[in-house]
Amino acid sequence: MSLMLFILVWLIAVVCMTVFSAVWSKISGHQFREPALLSQLLDKHVHQANLPRQGYALGWVIHFLLGIVFLGFYEVLWRLTNVERSLIWGLIFGSLLGVLGILGWKIL
Repeated sequence: MSLMLFILVWLIAVVCMTVFSAVWSKISGHQFREPALLSQLLDKHVHQANLPRQGYALGWVIHFLLGIVFLGFYEVLWRLTNVERSLIWGLIFGSLLGVLGILGWKIL
């Protein structure tokens, strides 16, 4: 995958996931927006005299960095399995990585 395509896919994927989380937060009445959750997590575990906006901005930075990590996992899965890149395999890999993401949130 070229660098430009990687960046484009990364940004689209993170934005789509963020929109889904925001919609699910509205529907469920619970907080599922990753940057907000990361900001709350940082506020609980990092004792710094930062302004709340800085913590929220750091939550966004971490959210986008984790998007790169997950996209890297996708690329590794594509290469290890040598399967055709298709919608069905994207859904399968996405489901696997989604479970991994959920487990990560449960651990945190």
